[in-house]
Amino acid sequence: MNRHVALIADIVIDRFEGQPLRNGAVVIQGEKIVAVGPADEMIARYGPDMDVHQFPACTILPGLIDPHVHLTFSGSRKPIAELQLDDDGELCIRAVANARAGLLAGITTLRDLGSRNATGLSIKKAFRSNVVPGPRVLVSGPPITTPEGHLHFLGGVAEGVDGVRATAIRLVEAGVDVIKLNATGGNMTLKSDPVKPQYSVEEIRAAVEVANDAGIKVTVHARGVDGMRAAVRAGVHSVEHARMEIAQ
Repeated sequence: MNRHVALIADIVIDRFEGQPLRNGAVVIQGEKIVAVGPADEMIARYGPDMDVHQFPACTILPGLIDPHVHLTFSGSRKPIAELQLDDDGELCIRAVANARAGLLAGITTLRDLGSRNATGLSIKKAFRSNVVPGPRVLVSGPPITTPEGHLHFLGGVAEGVDGVRATAIRLVEAGVDVIKLNATGGNMTLKSDPVKPQYSVEEIRAAVEVANDAGIKVTVHARGVDGMRAAVRAGVHSVEHARMEIAQ
């Protein structure tokens, strides 16, 4: 039986309580949180043999979630140029470092919405198998996009209803957690108009149907109003960015 461990801090934020808890404790056994409450009550309940760790002038809160990251991108001024120069192995190493930095900042779940080839899936497997320590990572793999469309160099190019459906099926079979589709262009890709739509309602709906059958969601990159409207009419589950720009 694993010993109980108490983490005591000046402030503990519990999502079930309306107000922050002063001089609170989080009690852990193995890999599970078993109780949260006032420190003196937790110590009395779980006994003097409990391991107690004090964190004065600190706050304990539930893990944070970042629903839109690109772990393989660098934080430089030219992340796309760097990404295209690096091989997949180098991208995986960068992604592990980025995910680790997020974990140390308190982010325990990340959703990676666009990585090249199978790099995102490789990172997810490495974390889930404890090869390296990291947060929970949900991945989309390469975003579905048009030839020379936004982020086409990540490997998710698809044309027409049949092409979108086939690419969505391939992503589901590979093990993605969410399907990402670029409903409009983006300003990080040459020859891609951030405002104009990339796909019709029917094309986007093909990806939605595949996702629904697999029990996962579809999220779309959409900056322009026309692309957002097409995505909503197609039944997508969420829209990223949504800057409400109108094509001239």
